[in-house]
Amino acid sequence: SADDRILFSLNPTGSNLGATYTVTVSIGSVTPTTGTYGAATAFTMNAGSAGAGNVTVTITDAASAGCTLMATLTNPGTCSSSGICTLTSAGLNNVNCDDNGTPSNSADDRITFRLNPTGTNLGTTYTVSVSSGSVTPTTGTYGPNTTFTMNAGSGGAGNVTVTVTDATSPGCTIMATLVDPGSAGPLPPGWSNSDVGGPAVNGSAYMNCSGDFVVKANGFSTPTSDQLHIAYQQLCANGEIIARIKNASGGGWGGITLRETLMPGSKKVGLKTQLTPNIRREIRSVTNGAASIFNLFRPQHTWLRLVRSGSSFTGYTSTNGATWSFAFSATVSMSGCIYAGIFAESVNGNTTTTATFDNVSITGSTFSLALPDIDFVEMAMPDIQVYPNPASGEVNVVLGAYTNRKVLLELYDAQGRVIKIIELSPVETTVERLDLSAYQDGLYLIRVSSEGVPDALRRIILAN
Repeated sequence: SADDRILFSLNPTGSNLGATYTVTVSIGSVTPTTGTYGAATAFTMNAGSAGAGNVTVTITDAASAGCTLMATLTNPGTCSSSGICTLTSAGLNNVNCDDNGTPSNSADDRITFRLNPTGTNLGTTYTVSVSSGSVTPTTGTYGPNTTFTMNAGSGGAGNVTVTVTDATSPGCTIMATLVDPGSAGPLPPGWSNSDVGGPAVNGSAYMNCSGDFVVKANGFSTPTSDQLHIAYQQLCANGEIIARIKNASGGGWGGITLRETLMPGSKKVGLKTQLTPNIRREIRSVTNGAASIFNLFRPQHTWLRLVRSGSSFTGYTSTNGATWSFAFSATVSMSGCIYAGIFAESVNGNTTTTATFDNVSITGSTFSLALPDIDFVEMAMPDIQVYPNPASGEVNVVLGAYTNRKVLLELYDAQGRVIKIIELSPVETTVERLDLSAYQDGLYLIRVSSEGVPDALRRIILAN
């Protein structure tokens, strides 16, 4: 930029003028120094004038030395690149966890990510380093996205600073924070999994690096005999199960079910989807009997919900987990504790179906309240209200039924982990405000417990 010059043109007008005029500038020099009236004339200032500040241009009639006019020329600034390398963005994207083919072993989980750095006066390639562990490869080429893989064990080990350095200019660097995507591992505490039917099911269930439930199964079901793999909890009273199906590969099904046993001919109700516009409802009201099957046209309904109230079961579907559409209701006699779960079901004995679920929640008692030969007996829980729901940050929990009692208020995420605990000793106001703005969007469970009364449970959806 040291030799950048200001260019401008003049076409002065007036009365009783001569034929030509002269031009001077307040700083530096200008070429040419004269011009002719009637046409625009181009002028060029000295090298370095661009970027050196504003300039006063003086025009003087060549025949009348006292006939002058001044104009301020606003400096346009430099127009050459400084030649200095500048990285403006690391282009960090597509951060994921790779379970290295061993989903039950989190010790070898690796972070993968892509970079597409941009800037000015860059070389051809760049180098990459990380604040902890190692990365492969260590170089990339400007222009396309390049995929990088960190060391085994990096998934779940914490956030990482990624440094990109231009290969030809060591001082030209940029850093970006890579948020740890987590690690894969077994199902959360309280969850179990099992094949239903066989021997071709050969299923499995685990948590992937994103905290989603993943269920796999081979084999295929008939109306009288199920072949599937289920991840489940026992539900021993009134309650419900909710899940969103994110993916179902291999042409099979992902779904939710409430069933009496884990035998292939068990009584059951269920909703399942292949992520097509249709959702299938299945009801088997007699052990080893043929299931009643019906397809519901529900485009983009990926949220499924089943509710148990005694021997009455109701199903719902949704596009967003907040507004629910009725799917079915049925009366099926299932005594005591039943199995509430998510499942994968193939359509071919030689093909593995993989179903991925998030926002999974099971609400209700996991201990038996049943008496022999009686469906079950459930104590009435205190009435609590939670609003707004869905919420975008702060929610209100109405605790009028607990006035002057000691209360424990717990918040659970969709994997059943306690993420917030508040002790009120005793409850002094009828409304307790909870700030949930720090948590990601999704489904959560609020549990209110107090000695001598049943726990109260309420689902809430965060949509910040």
